[in-house]
Amino acid sequence: MDFWEVARRAEFGPMMKESDFDMRISMTAMELAKEHDIVYDHNVYVCSDDSMADDVWQAGVKLLLRCGVYNVSNKRVITFTDEEIKDSLKHAVAEFEVGKGKDRIRIRARKVEDRARPTIFSGPFGVETTLDMFVPFNQAFVQEQLIDVLFHGGHIQSIDGVATIRANSAFEVIAARVYAELMNQALILGGRPFMPIVWGVAAGVSSLNELGADSIMPRNPEDILRAVMFLPELKLDDVLLSKTAHFMNYGYPIYAGTTPVIGGYAGDANTAAIVAVAEQIATNLVFGAVVNHIGPQHMRYRSQTNPASLWMNSVIGQAVARNSNLITTTSVTTAGRPGSMQMHLEGAAMAICSVVSGRNLLGPRPAQPLYPNHHNPLHSRLFAEVANAATKLKREEANEIVAKLVATYKDTLDFDKSPKGKTFEQSYDVKTLKPTEENLNLYREAKAKLIDLGLELEA
Repeated sequence: MDFWEVARRAEFGPMMKESDFDMRISMTAMELAKEHDIVYDHNVYVCSDDSMADDVWQAGVKLLLRCGVYNVSNKRVITFTDEEIKDSLKHAVAEFEVGKGKDRIRIRARKVEDRARPTIFSGPFGVETTLDMFVPFNQAFVQEQLIDVLFHGGHIQSIDGVATIRANSAFEVIAARVYAELMNQALILGGRPFMPIVWGVAAGVSSLNELGADSIMPRNPEDILRAVMFLPELKLDDVLLSKTAHFMNYGYPIYAGTTPVIGGYAGDANTAAIVAVAEQIATNLVFGAVVNHIGPQHMRYRSQTNPASLWMNSVIGQAVARNSNLITTTSVTTAGRPGSMQMHLEGAAMAICSVVSGRNLLGPRPAQPLYPNHHNPLHSRLFAEVANAATKLKREEANEIVAKLVATYKDTLDFDKSPKGKTFEQSYDVKTLKPTEENLNLYREAKAKLIDLGLELEA
């Protein structure tokens, strides 16, 4: 099924009220959870039940067939047949190369308890970035050799006296061009000029203004991944379709994803897992994505390292890995903020959970950054080291370690209780781009804790 057929159905599919579509998602997920006996076990963080994963997969396929995808711009439903879903999965890209020269890497689909090293996507994404710190901030991430793909560069906070750059404003076009120029500087200064990147600069997900950077990108389009994200749950709009058409015409590989919300229309973790599988399939079917992303959010915690999100992430990761060749990632948003022990341990919990469940990784990042430049590349370094060590674990072993990690931070998952942390400028010498001694000591202490829990990390 080609993209233009998806676009045609977005124009002429059956009409439906958005509220009716939301209710259809909720009711269908509940019916399928009951039909397949899919139940969230609060005592499990990393699922090791293969039949559960397969049931969630089958339920996810059924939900996508029954509900389709909703275009909020014109209130039409994009529907699919079982044959179209199977054909899309049959032709899904299982591995591909991106980048150039010494910076070129191969990204591949992973299986459950896969021993192969996962691909690590990381960067200051989701964080407001000041203009003066944009280059050193991103350069510090580029210099972390365990990061394979630089994911976004943060949102440029202000330009020319405009304190907040709004999505779809004229200043966002300027920000996009400045972003492109500064990102190229950061890559060159970091010694990895052709490092793969996931490019995204818009202040909002549904914005066309980031396309203003295309005219000054000095690289081949096939070496830059472009991001599009579903709206929750199983929704898109004309802007997302337009961006996809543009990226396809330019030859960009597409990184597509969604953030299903536990406690929203998707329901509890068990029903949200079913919706998430449907969305994971749809990212490939609708957008033609080569990398398919899911970040299981939580209505209350608004992060992805809480117990329900961990369980859900493990189940959907295994469901997709056991039943398809989709290249998948999951994001890691933490309640703890950069420069805190909690963020190190939350990132480790999600990394372990994801790697043994057949995923590549994106993160970590704070779910609620408090200040501009509120990130720390040392969190990405330990995150990647933990991910590599997790390839040696079985799911049962991973569950034991994750349970111990969750016990250390479960009482401070609420943002008002979680540590505020430190900004990049407080954690690094911004001239030498070396972490401060305090920052290094925290990293070493976190690593020692993880070694004590049984992870094979170099001391």
